[in-house]
Amino acid sequence: MDLKDARKFAALLSKKRKLETELERAKEEMKELEPLLLDQMRDENMPKLNLIVDGESMTLYPHSVVWLYPGDEYDREDVVRALKRARLGEFVKENYNTSTLSAWARERLSEGQALPPTVERVVKIEERISLRGRRSTSSPDSTSKKAIKNRRR
Repeated sequence: MDLKDARKFAALLSKKRKLETELERAKEEMKELEPLLLDQMRDENMPKLNLIVDGESMTLYPHSVVWLYPGDEYDREDVVRALKRARLGEFVKENYNTSTLSAWARERLSEGQALPPTVERVVKIEERISLRGRRSTSSPDSTSKKAIKNRRR
């Protein structure tokens, strides 16, 4: 057995574990800071914040995504029945996929179309806002932004 390769693998495994621990700590700190920064940016009416950190240009901006969940008085089975009645069985496999259903709703709402009444009755539409960073300028309005704008009309 080539111990050189085994030592290299073990060193990489050790490095991976340390980086995962460091990553978890960073995620925890970000989770604490995110609501504070979002509140400050909202209070100061800042759609974005350009920074240079460690020589890298970074833009912080609020990011909104629409997700659908069962309404307060309903459960997943109610949503499944409503999807089937609305001829949206492609979302149902003894259940439904929240990500796929939410993406479908974002697209539909962004185009100004209402959800089928049988579906809208049993779901709760939530907007989740998180703080993200990017290296380049922003793209045009996202589907979620268009969905929220059309829903508020």
